[in-house]
Amino acid sequence: MMKPIHGTVCLVVALLATSLGCNNGPDYPVGDVSGKLTLKGNPIKGDVELFLMDHKTGFAYKALVTEDGGFEVNEPVRVGNYVAYVQPAVDLNLSMDGAPTPTTATAAVPAKYTNDARSDLLAEVKEGPNHFAFEMK
Repeated sequence: MMKPIHGTVCLVVALLATSLGCNNGPDYPVGDVSGKLTLKGNPIKGDVELFLMDHKTGFAYKALVTEDGGFEVNEPVRVGNYVAYVQPAVDLNLSMDGAPTPTTATAAVPAKYTNDARSDLLAEVKEGPNHFAFEMK
């Protein structure tokens, strides 16, 4: 026979496990982000990533930029105001099964677009789909 205190503990643990396991996503509004990044009207040559930084919340996201300048963040982005900036894509080789792939960082990206403190590429992410056209000059 189960003692009353043991039964209460089991019930509390079961309720906690049930409530924690039913998370259907973030508890804040989110949007989907995609777009195009160009430099003087042309796609960037080299492997780069676009970063989005919200200085108010500290949330940050990244997206690999394709050869035609397209990008898509592969996770929901919290609604807010972001600064976009560009960095060389990095192969961290986390599996450690060989040498990392060298990056082809491009010197063509103006320095002002390489960090969130100087970039003037701004994006207001709203709920639902968001498509941005970022033009670096």
